Amino acid sequence: MKPAAWRLAVTAVLFAAWLGYLAFLAFITTRDVIVLSRPQLGTSQLDVIARRTGADTFQVTEVLYPPDAGKQAEWKGKTITVANIAKCQLYSAKNGGQPVPPDTGKSYLLPLQSQPGDEPTRLEVVPIPASPGYSGEAHGLGPAAGPPRIYPADGEVIRQYHTIPKP
Repeated sequence: MKPAAWRLAVTAVLFAAWLGYLAFLAFITTRDVIVLSRPQLGTSQLDVIARRTGADTFQVTEVLYPPDAGKQAEWKGKTITVANIAKCQLYSAKNGGQPVPPDTGKSYLLPLQSQPGDEPTRLEVVPIPASPGYSGEAHGLGPAAGPPRIYPADGEVIRQYHTIPKP
């Protein structure tokens, strides 16, 4: 066999191995990965881990933001009402978002904001703000916002949360 044919054969084998490796990364190692919305978490006023206790009530188990010890003591253990929980989506890597199941007892990461004029324990989940390449028009929410999204409070979500800088 000529040297040019050997080089072609080696290159073809290496190319096939590279494509196999990329397929492995795409289909095996990145399955069911949850990606937090940085714009949503960047605009939230209060980030908590809360356990669902009722249809729209949650008990705060941990305050992630603001880091002020006084604010954390103020919210920890408090029962809050989430006004827009019916509009919220639970993030799913398979389909982007799905309705939040009414499972009580499960813990979620909630990026919250206060509602003007409401009682202090009645909050709402921050909708995903419009950002380059994303608007809420596909969800029927207008160009300004996407659906409010909450996340399951597992170790990977909390680790990822701590990598997102807050203002």
